[in-house]
Amino acid sequence: MAISYTVNPTYVIEGAAEVLVGAYGAAQGACTSIGSTDGGVMLAVSNEYHDVEVDQSKVPIDTKLDKRTAKLSCDMAESTLANLALAMALPTTALNGAVVSVGLQEPENKTIFIQGPAPDGKVRTIHVFKAKVTGSPEMAYRKDEKVIVPLEITAIPDFTQSTGQELMTVTDAADDTTAPTVSSSDPADADAAHPKADPIVWTMSKSMDASSVNLHNVYVIKATDGTVVAGTVAYTEADKKITFTPSAALSATTAHIAVLTTAVRDLAYNRLAAASVINFTTTA
Repeated sequence: MAISYTVNPTYVIEGAAEVLVGAYGAAQGACTSIGSTDGGVMLAVSNEYHDVEVDQSKVPIDTKLDKRTAKLSCDMAESTLANLALAMALPTTALNGAVVSVGLQEPENKTIFIQGPAPDGKVRTIHVFKAKVTGSPEMAYRKDEKVIVPLEITAIPDFTQSTGQELMTVTDAADDTTAPTVSSSDPADADAAHPKADPIVWTMSKSMDASSVNLHNVYVIKATDGTVVAGTVAYTEADKKITFTPSAALSATTAHIAVLTTAVRDLAYNRLAAASVINFTTTA
C-alpha cells in the first residue's frame, strides 16, 4: 500500500539567522549583532551515550546519556576589530579604540542569541545562556579575496537556570511588527531650563537593538548654527533608556535640538515610527 504525505509549506523554513553576543547574563537588548555571516550559522547539538548491559541479556537493555554538548559556528563576513577580538576569545577589555591587544588573557563567558525564521511565519530565538569562544581562528589576507573571520562558540551548562534548560532554550514566537515609540524624554520638547551639565534621555516603549543606538542615529546640535555636540550615547536594557551624554557641559542659555532618528530599531528590527526631535534651552 502506497503511503502519501502532503508537505505543509508553513512548516518549511528557510533564510539566514542573526547572531547576537553579550556579556554573560545580558538581556537580548544589551547584546550586539556580529553582523553579516558568510554561509549562515550552524548550531550542532551532540549527544554521547553508553549501553546498559546485564549478564542475562546478549543485547543492551537500555542506553543512557553521558554527555550533551552544543556548539555554534559561523564565518563572520564583517572583519571589525570587535569581531576579531571575539573570534580570538579575547575579553572585551582587549579592544581599546582602534587597537586589539592579544596576550594570554582568559576568555570571558558570553550570552548568545540566535534569531531566524520559524514555521508559520514566526521568529525562532535560540538563547544560549552561558558560552565561551573555543575555536582557533585562521584568517587569510589574500589579493582580491574577502577576509572571513571564523567563530566557534561552545555552550557551558548554566546551573543557575531551571532544571532541563541548563544549555539553552529554543522559542518560536509570532513576528513582532509593532514599531517602538518614545514613552518620555528628559528634557521634554520646548523645555526652557534644562541643566547644561545633564544628559539627554529618551525612555522607550520596548526593548531596543543596542547596535542601532549610535552617534549616527542619536545626536544633539546647537539650534543657532547646527554645530554637532560631542558626546557619547548608550542604551540600557533594564530601564529601556537611550542616553546622550555630552563630553562637556552644554553651552549656557543656548537653544539645542536633540534628535533620535528612525534608524533606531527594536529587537525585531522595527524602526522608530517617527523621529523624536526635542527643542530645548539650557540654563545659565
